[in-house]
Amino acid sequence: MCSPSKARIETLGADDPQATRPPSQPRSCGRSTDLRASDVLTQLSPRVAVAVAFASLLSGCGAGAPPPPAATPEVVTPPASPPKVEITESTPLHEKSPASFAWLPSTSTCPADAIPATTTDGNDVPAKCAADLGGCFSRCQSSDAEACYGAALRVQEMGDMEANNPLAEALFLRACKLGVMSGCTNRAAGMMRFDAVSPARDTCVARTFEATCDKRDPWGCTMFGLVLEQGIGVTQDLPRALSVLKYGCVNGIDDPACQNALDVAARIKARSAQGTGSSP
Repeated sequence: MCSPSKARIETLGADDPQATRPPSQPRSCGRSTDLRASDVLTQLSPRVAVAVAFASLLSGCGAGAPPPPAATPEVVTPPASPPKVEITESTPLHEKSPASFAWLPSTSTCPADAIPATTTDGNDVPAKCAADLGGCFSRCQSSDAEACYGAALRVQEMGDMEANNPLAEALFLRACKLGVMSGCTNRAAGMMRFDAVSPARDTCVARTFEATCDKRDPWGCTMFGLVLEQGIGVTQDLPRALSVLKYGCVNGIDDPACQNALDVAARIKARSAQGTGSSP
């Protein structure tokens, strides 16, 4: 993604969001600079193939003559630990259905309805998941929100970026349910890209982007500004779009979310100057 000149931040207004909030590691993947809705969606992550195998449980038995009759002491058997999910790249995990993992949620849930009261703003873990995807799956199963988000990114990276990846989408939704706002934003973006167009779908994604923007997820604000500009799932509102797009730059103008927010804002101002949209 090319970096805009610093002067382009003026398209969002006088406030410099970079000056009001220190940079942090961006959470969602970057996409193209063509800001039509269909193209921006291609930026929110790649697609992946992986492999899954479950560790087998080992057991053994002793040998020898039976002991003389004696009182049998009570043996307390500790509860079995859940099996570790072991992943290798020899089997295409991305081809598995999310139903293969009973702990993953149904993707029929709107992300906006899955957001918990407490959210997290921690760092991504895609590098850790690249080295130990099985460990990320195990931690995700144990409700580690960041591991779910990192696993979703890794699963996408290993697959076909042009194809729907139900497993990655389910992992994004689990991350969302556990409080990672970028998981919610990515799941809503996946709905826009791969789900059949319907008023219910459009309303859901607009509600989700609004909710994640309220939590100041940069890509959530960029996407919310985009749907406000285009009237997808919400009444077109160019002034409001400009007001939320500036929060796409909370991580600085080099963040892809900010670059795309700047492009949308510039397009809104150009339309207004030409009299082709409501005045911001």
